[in-house]
Amino acid sequence: MKFLKVKEVNKMIFNNAEVKQVNAKTFYNSFCKSVKTLKNKELVDIHNLNDYKNTYNFLSADKKSGFAITTNGDLISVFNNSSCKGFLKSIANFIKSNVKTLDCYQSKEMDLSAVYNKIFNFKIASILQFDYDFLVAEKGKEYADNFVKIHGKSNVAFMVNTTKEVNTKYFTDYGMAINYRDSYC
Repeated sequence: MKFLKVKEVNKMIFNNAEVKQVNAKTFYNSFCKSVKTLKNKELVDIHNLNDYKNTYNFLSADKKSGFAITTNGDLISVFNNSSCKGFLKSIANFIKSNVKTLDCYQSKEMDLSAVYNKIFNFKIASILQFDYDFLVAEKGKEYADNFVKIHGKSNVAFMVNTTKEVNTKYFTDYGMAINYRDSYC
C-alpha cells in the first residue's frame, strides 16, 4: 500500500470538494472550532496540538471538514461540519489508498464502524468493550454520564483496510485490541 509523502500532496479536488493539506496549528484550530457545533461531537477525539505535528492534516476549503493520517497510516480526527454534503464519499478513494487502520465508536446514535465499512470498505478486526470507569477517569463523571445518555455503552471498533477475511474479536484491553487489528496489516 502506498503511503503519503508530505511533499506529494498540496491540494486535491474530490467531487468538487477542495481539500488542502495544512499545518498542525491550522488543522487543530479549525478542528476544535468545528467540533464544538457537531451533532455527535462526543464521538470525535481531539488530540493535542503536538500530535498533529506528526500527522498529515487535511481541511476542506471552508475549514469545517477534515481528517488527519498518522505516519503509520492510521486515520484520526475525521469531522464534517460543512455544507459540503458527501464529504466522506468524496475522499473515499484517497482514504482507501493511503490509510491502513482507524478506530471509532459504535454508538446507538451513530455507528461510525457501519459508516466506515459502507463508505471505505474497512473491516472490523477488534472491538474494545465499553468501559464506563475508564471514560470517567479520562473525561470526568458528568461527561461519562452524558455520553452514555446520548450514545449508550458504545464499544470502540478497530478497523483495518484489507481484502482479507477478518475474524472479529472482542477485547477488554486496549493494547490487545490494537495488536490484534494490526495483525491484519
